[in-house]
Amino acid sequence: MTQDALPPGRRESIHPDQHAIAFAPGGNIAFVGQDGGLMRVDVSTTKDISGECDKRTYVCESDPEPLRAPDLADCQRLLSAVPQKLQSLDDGLNTLQFQSLSVSPTNPGRALGGTQDNGTFAFTGSPTWTETVGGDGGQSGFDPKMPGIRYHNYFNATPEVNFHGNDPKKWLDIYDVLQASDEQQSFYSPSPPTRPWAAGPTPGWSPCGARTTTAAPRPTSSRTAATP
Repeated sequence: MTQDALPPGRRESIHPDQHAIAFAPGGNIAFVGQDGGLMRVDVSTTKDISGECDKRTYVCESDPEPLRAPDLADCQRLLSAVPQKLQSLDDGLNTLQFQSLSVSPTNPGRALGGTQDNGTFAFTGSPTWTETVGGDGGQSGFDPKMPGIRYHNYFNATPEVNFHGNDPKKWLDIYDVLQASDEQQSFYSPSPPTRPWAAGPTPGWSPCGARTTTAAPRPTSSRTAATP
């Protein structure tokens, strides 16, 4: 829904995790509360893009397959009237919810914080937190001996590592092997402190850190959040 509700040339989009919808008198304006904040939606002007459903497929490990009849019908119904006017109402609102924080063991003025479905933000001493990576913001951490190395996690066992501080373009995906092993449960490493550990039904760890991984492309973001 995020992309379907994105008008051409506009950055605003509705987050798929939605919690509340209210309509203004007359029914042409809706206010949607979601993990992305508050959005004003003008439903008086819509566009039928249901024809795109015929080209959509399931994303599977095997070859893509077309939508089955029930899903195709839902797709056509949902995309038959897509609103064309969206307006974010987040300016001035404290809409970001920090669900976890980590502080550098060598510099208490440096911190990372994961926010609910809105990325991981970095604090470097200024009054603002700057988003260093998007997506789901989960647990984070600093290497205790080399504080320039940072970690963050999206959800479940999806860790990434950054050997260049908070550079948003330098995060490396190190969770492919973990996801392939179906590891899901929480686990904390007793030692050594410099070895990366991750969650799973059986503990998984990397004997050589994450230095053999390759960088996955990440979108650059300049969003900032007010200091809580």
